[in-house]
Amino acid sequence: RLGPFYMARIGVNFADSKLWFMADAELALGPLTLSLMELSFGSPIDRFAPAFNLRGFGLRYASGPVEVGGLFLRIDNDAGVDPGLEVSDRFGGTAVIKAGNLTIAALGEYATVNGEPSFYIFAYLGYPLGGPAFFFVEGLAAGFGYNRSVRIPDVSRIAEHPMIIVATEGIDNPLELAGLLISGNHIPIDLGKIFLAVGIRFTTFKLIDSFILVIATFGDSFRLDIMGRSKLVLPTADPNAAKAITPLAEITLLLRGTFAPAEGFLGIQAQLSEDSYILSRDCTLQGGFAFFTWFDPSPQAGDFVLTLGGYHPRYRKPAHYPNVPRLGFNWQVAPKFTIKGRMYMALTPTAVMAGGRLEAVWKDGSLKAWFIIGADFLISWKPYFYDIQLYVSMGVSFTIWFFGRHTISIELGADLHIWGPEFSGVARIDLSIVSFTVSFGPTPYGLPQPISWTEFNDSFLPATGLLTLSIADGLLSTAEEETSGAEVWVINPKTFRMDTDSVLPIEQGSYRSINPSGSSVSPLFRSRNTHFGISPMGLSADKVRTEASLAIFNNTNDDQRPYFRIKPIFKSIPRALWGTVLSAGLNKEKELVYNVLTGFTVVSRPPAEAPDEMAWAYKEGLAFNAEVEEGPDFEWQEHAGATADVDTAALLAELGLTDIGFQDGGANKVAFFDLAAAPIEL
Repeated sequence: RLGPFYMARIGVNFADSKLWFMADAELALGPLTLSLMELSFGSPIDRFAPAFNLRGFGLRYASGPVEVGGLFLRIDNDAGVDPGLEVSDRFGGTAVIKAGNLTIAALGEYATVNGEPSFYIFAYLGYPLGGPAFFFVEGLAAGFGYNRSVRIPDVSRIAEHPMIIVATEGIDNPLELAGLLISGNHIPIDLGKIFLAVGIRFTTFKLIDSFILVIATFGDSFRLDIMGRSKLVLPTADPNAAKAITPLAEITLLLRGTFAPAEGFLGIQAQLSEDSYILSRDCTLQGGFAFFTWFDPSPQAGDFVLTLGGYHPRYRKPAHYPNVPRLGFNWQVAPKFTIKGRMYMALTPTAVMAGGRLEAVWKDGSLKAWFIIGADFLISWKPYFYDIQLYVSMGVSFTIWFFGRHTISIELGADLHIWGPEFSGVARIDLSIVSFTVSFGPTPYGLPQPISWTEFNDSFLPATGLLTLSIADGLLSTAEEETSGAEVWVINPKTFRMDTDSVLPIEQGSYRSINPSGSSVSPLFRSRNTHFGISPMGLSADKVRTEASLAIFNNTNDDQRPYFRIKPIFKSIPRALWGTVLSAGLNKEKELVYNVLTGFTVVSRPPAEAPDEMAWAYKEGLAFNAEVEEGPDFEWQEHAGATADVDTAALLAELGLTDIGFQDGGANKVAFFDLAAAPIEL
């Protein structure tokens, strides 16, 4: 900084035999500040031909409670753009107005893409609007984008998104915000997409400051995204205090959510930011939460995961599961003394797991002392099985250098491995110079005992509704049968569609046609994947047979199959229930069994000969012009009246019509009465 002149960034670039000097600079003259972004000066190295360039400029006026500013910049046409798009005239900018408690901040961009406009605008209105103490509204946000979409970053980087920055931090540093816009990565050009964004900023008891932004994207598919930031400061800063006091806790939680029906995905994530702490800034916090579930048409349909802090150390996480950091803290109590704590919990279709670890280390030069305690729990579904490991270790080590490096250690440790039922386990004691193992309980470590069909049925299968029927399309109404009182579906045969769904996986399905002359059975489909069993019962695939029969009753002797089209329904089912081996749940196999037959879709087939239908007639073809036309070949004569020797009803019947309508518009003339069988005189 040199007086009113401030150099934020300096750079040198050599390309195409030209040497460029670049800088981001600010010039402050009283309440007025001029910002220059990527001001550059360059010349070819073989001759002096100076050239100047400027990426963007900004102007800000601040005096007392009033502040007005704006930034206008030129954006590279190919920044963040997919190949094949022709982009031109690309500009962006920011604007801010502050007056007392009122803040208006906005950012936007415009470009021409393949001859079409592409733009977005996002604005935030900061003003206390009121509300209850637990939800006091401090501001509102809204955005719109045409031929644009919003790219949602990883949950750990939500706070770096321009929309979040504008609403939570304002545009205090326009050059930094401009750098985010220039990258083109946050709100990219996306032809055919439109997005709408609404947000709200609120406080809770003046302790928690939160901002939630909901983004709906339309185009070839619908998508709903959520970004948010919530910050707790305890106690809150006192603006009248003579000296600032470090808060006891400062915790920032970042939020990310997605609902994509076309992809069959629903997920929500939350994660602590890296600057979160408690008690002391040296006691940093970390951790995350996630809930993901998948449904049709996702290939992982039927799978889900709920986790706080990650997974069991020996659990092999599927690739589509989220990465979640351990929930914990890291406290540098003193320069030589550190305490760390970690914990986790997770729920999957196969098991629930939880655990934690506490570690304290003191190190002074060559001398080190430590204390570690931890536990890992794993509990699988029926058959009920648990696997628990507890461990503790404490010790001292000293490192010396005498003809090389040598470390002398004394350690006391114990490991306890418990499983059941029945309650059993192994304890191992390590005294550094000697160790021994103690076993207890009646059951050696191994797989859990399989359960019976009765227990499996009572525990995992519904009491009713093993097979369900539902009308997916064509249901007009319902009626009650006169004698039995049963519900009768009134359907439209043209759009009729019925889905069947079985709780049990189906190995093979068959079709039964039943009529007064008897019935016939013919196979329909086999499951694409028949490698399923009943895992809690310890039954492999060769010991499980499941069949489903679809029967259609008819009061005539006609075969109903020509009137219906039957399609199979394949889904993914949890391996914890329908796997082929009895497992303790550490994911030695995939979580799901894929492509299993679970039902059928029955749709009406159009008849071979389409029924008579009333065809569409365009009004332009039936229009006529009532204006008098003069010409050399005819002359209009006045007459007293007109008579028609025709039976109109008979004429309409012969034409297959019930009425005739006329509508103006169009130059075509149709002489309707020329179609009459009997002569008409005018």
